[in-house]
Amino acid sequence: MGRIRVTPITRRHFVKFATTAATMGPFVSFPCSAAASQPPLRIAKWAHFLPEFDSWFESMADEWGRQHNTRVTVDEIPVENVYATAKAETKLGQGHDLFIFPWPPAEFQEDAIDHAGVYQAVASK
Repeated sequence: MGRIRVTPITRRHFVKFATTAATMGPFVSFPCSAAASQPPLRIAKWAHFLPEFDSWFESMADEWGRQHNTRVTVDEIPVENVYATAKAETKLGQGHDLFIFPWPPAEFQEDAIDHAGVYQAVASK
């Protein structure tokens, strides 16, 4: 029977292995927790009468989510149900983060966040 040749582990090989294991560990061992670290953004928008517009918007939202490490979900709601859905979610205080209306409903102004800081930051650029 032949001898089994055992090569000693050098310090360089050990450091490479330890670095790789430490870097890839969260993604290999706990893939759900790595994906869960992405903050979610839920968007409710009215279903456009042109399906091409909806597919364009969803692909743009997915691309934005990848660029900003955010899990973006776009829910298309029939136009006649947008108002009722927004009313119910604002009353409960939970639901979608962003609503896209086909018309500007002023009655939800009290429930909207103040965007003055965003406007000022964008205006300065």
